[in-house]
Amino acid sequence: MPGYRLDPSNIRSQDIDRATRQAQQAEAVLGDVDELLAEISGTGEADGGHVKASATAEGRILQVLIGQQAVRQGSKELSEQILAAVSRAQDDARRQVEALLREQFQQAVPDAGIDPVALQQHVDRLLE
Repeated sequence: MPGYRLDPSNIRSQDIDRATRQAQQAEAVLGDVDELLAEISGTGEADGGHVKASATAEGRILQVLIGQQAVRQGSKELSEQILAAVSRAQDDARRQVEALLREQFQQAVPDAGIDPVALQQHVDRLLE
């Protein structure tokens, strides 16, 4: 039943049982997410492709490659290219994490009708 909604004014024992089953399913599937997150590596490059970077799912920078063309530019231009490549690598890793979470959550609780990424973003906004 996609998009199943719980009526707070009329909670039945089968609603609680269903929620418990969904939580157990989610825990089983999502338990492997940490291992999958460790495998994610985002990549990005600056305009022109002379500076490239890679980042983990947590945003930690793994590598920055600077080509000869970029080295010949001034330090201000080089630093801007490094920042652009790093930012794009982190964005790529974030997109991969979001896709993984959606996929894993859909596997865990196919009929929940919940987008875990949107839910997290909503919670983050509420806590600001």
